[in-house]
Amino acid sequence: MDERRLKYLYVVLAALFGLPSLFMGGVGACIALVMGVIGLVSLDADKLWFAAVMCVWGTAALAGLVAWVALSVIWLRDGLQGLRTASPRWWWLLGIGVLAGLPLLGLAIYTFSGLGPAVVSGLFAGPSLLVPTGMLMLLRARADAVDVPPVRARVSE
Repeated sequence: MDERRLKYLYVVLAALFGLPSLFMGGVGACIALVMGVIGLVSLDADKLWFAAVMCVWGTAALAGLVAWVALSVIWLRDGLQGLRTASPRWWWLLGIGVLAGLPLLGLAIYTFSGLGPAVVSGLFAGPSLLVPTGMLMLLRARADAVDVPPVRARVSE
């Protein structure tokens, strides 16, 4: 598949899975961050661990969302060459965001047996962003594989 068609596919995946997750996950991450900060400011000994975890979780989720937006813009603007030259910092932040979204995915799968509205909101509060994120990671791997020179060229140098 050529790069133009991959970009069209990515736009469709980002619109269907990424944007709802960006908005709902962003709200959830901000709420978690605010809960964590309020809990840390209160200095209640019973709430400190919970507040610290919420603060870290909200920060990691926000960092992942920002990294996804940045890498999406890089991919759509510069293509494979842009993903190849993107800062490793963005990829690390995206990985941290994926780790922050995995508990929500587990919670959505656990409550999937109920088939209630909480399942739909749980799936769009972060885990659905894993679909376009996975495509970005596959595109990065493809960009690295395309960039590798043939074996004969490396041996002769």
